[in-house]
Formats: sequence, C-alpha cells, structure tokens
Amino acid sequence: MARIRNLKAVSKRINRHDPVDAEYTIQTVKGEKLINLITYGSDKCKTNGTKQTLLFDENIAYQLYKIFKSEYNFYD
Repeated sequence: MARIRNLKAVSKRINRHDPVDAEYTIQTVKGEKLINLITYGSDKCKTNGTKQTLLFDENIAYQLYKIFKSEYNFYD
C-alpha cells in the first residue's frame, strides 16, 4: 500500500496498459477521511489478486480533482 503524500507533474512517456478492475473504499481513520483505491491483475495474469493499493487523503484527493477537472474539462 502506498499513501500518496505529494503529487507533481512530470514529462514521461506513458505506455498503454490492459484495462483492469478496481475497487475503492472510504473510511475515517483517527478523524481523517481516506480513500483507498485497489487495482487487480489483468485477465492475462495468472493470479488476479491485488496488484496495487493507493491511499489518498483530502489534500491529494483535491489535487487529483483539480487535475481531472482541468485535463478532462469536467464542470461542476
């Protein structure tokens, strides 16, 4: 599991990956609301267990919101 503490934009090549399933949970831990994003292996993998877990606090969630809103032209 990785709890994201900082986001910064970088210029790196992105490879296209096969789509995978994901789940999320929202919990309050010690008074702090956290979003846990869990991804699973692709259909090509021999095991479809958890592959990556990312944990976002309110600050990181807000940064992602601003990025999504800007890059995908989302409007409230």
